[in-house]
Amino acid sequence: MRMRYRFNQLVLTSALAIAATSPAQAAVTMIGDTLRFERQYPSVGIDYEPDQFTTVVAGTSDQVAWGIQFGAAYATINPEATSIHYLVNRTTGYVPLAPGVFDGLRFSEFDHDILSVNLINNSGFSIQVSHETRSILVNLGGTGLADQSFRLDISFADPAPPPNGVPEPGGLALVGLGLLGLMCARRPGTPR
Repeated sequence: MRMRYRFNQLVLTSALAIAATSPAQAAVTMIGDTLRFERQYPSVGIDYEPDQFTTVVAGTSDQVAWGIQFGAAYATINPEATSIHYLVNRTTGYVPLAPGVFDGLRFSEFDHDILSVNLINNSGFSIQVSHETRSILVNLGGTGLADQSFRLDISFADPAPPPNGVPEPGGLALVGLGLLGLMCARRPGTPR
């Protein structure tokens, strides 16, 4: 009876130790990523303005003033954990949306693969959004921008779990110590 109690205690202790050493999967966010913002025109890949970079943190301290003209930014970009907020502060528009013309933004250098991008608060905009594995294209061609804003909600792929082929050394040590303890445990009623 006592041996069974020790065995159960050993199994429970080993299971807790192995569970404690296993890494927990956290939700994937952009916090800590250094993102690149590009204004491109007349096609994807041709920079119209200098690129901007920011490291994503919670709040507005990572906010980027975009496109300084006449002493003021005409837009601000604020990346958050799983979204990018874009606010336009001017009244002039973009070129008409025409076949083969891209007048918009490219957000790139995400640390994780992008699963999907949803455009939110798209009132009055004629925006086309597409994404690749680690970049987002927002074609603003044809939009009349007058103090408007939109938000991109982004879903990321979970990183691949670590392979299970090689166990943790700490977990192996605990199991080994438990087995050694079982071997050294005396049986009830036997002298030492």
